[in-house]
Amino acid sequence: MSGASVFIIFLAVLLIAARLLLRPERRPPVPASEKAEGIPRSDRPVGTRPTTFEPSKNRRFLKLSAPSGGPQKRLSHSLRDACSHFTGGSTSASLRIGLDASLSYGPLRNVLARLQKTEAAIDVRFVEGDGDDIADQVARGTIDVAFIQERVDKASIVSEHCWNETIVVALPEGHRLAGHHALRREALRCETFLMAIDETRVIRTANEIATILEGRPRLIIPTQVHRDTLMHLVGLGFGIALTRSCALGVYYPGVIYRPISAPEPHAAVYAIWRPETLSPEASVLLAYAQAEGRQGAVE
Repeated sequence: MSGASVFIIFLAVLLIAARLLLRPERRPPVPASEKAEGIPRSDRPVGTRPTTFEPSKNRRFLKLSAPSGGPQKRLSHSLRDACSHFTGGSTSASLRIGLDASLSYGPLRNVLARLQKTEAAIDVRFVEGDGDDIADQVARGTIDVAFIQERVDKASIVSEHCWNETIVVALPEGHRLAGHHALRREALRCETFLMAIDETRVIRTANEIATILEGRPRLIIPTQVHRDTLMHLVGLGFGIALTRSCALGVYYPGVIYRPISAPEPHAAVYAIWRPETLSPEASVLLAYAQAEGRQGAVE
């Protein structure tokens, strides 16, 4: 056999082998029982999407649902799922509450404890800050209800008196007045007072202190720190401070509290809200606050 014949036979074998390798696989028909339960993944037509897995005869099949909605609808679902991930998946009613004082003791603590116990499904968020800033947020609608020390004179906001809180003096433990039960105003006017406020409220707060003491104290030092830091400064002996009875539930090292002699000064607490946006959840909170206020006018 010549070399040309061998080469031709070799090419023929290669062609036969190539056809066998490239021939498409013949799949057996899908049994009717399997069609009733679902379509195997390999036979899934274009445009369908899996929803659930179900076992059948030691195989897993995909139950299919027809495509629904376009890309925009699918995108909105994705955004909703992403937001639910960061918000804990909550779809319950929400309530945004503003505060300008401590929650450690007193009527407002009782109100919020009752709200949490009876209305646990409400998604409650809190904002704490200066009374003026809290009132501005209520006016803008970013806070639903707030409890602050001052009445707000704005046409869009309702201010309702809830209760009064006693104003007390925070002193260092070793202070010369620490041994007295009730502190006289003339003795307090000889002291250095610390204030935790920003510069825009210095004059107004200084006037409030002078009104409570029936005269200006020896020295008032404004400190741009938070409430907790101010109390630590008192405990370290940098001065004394006035605070409301709602803060009496917090322990600060080296700090004691004393009332002011009669007549005891009080701070009025107001609930403020916008009536046109008052939600059912906010109405529940206000009802609890009104009930708490009726139990005792002063704490």
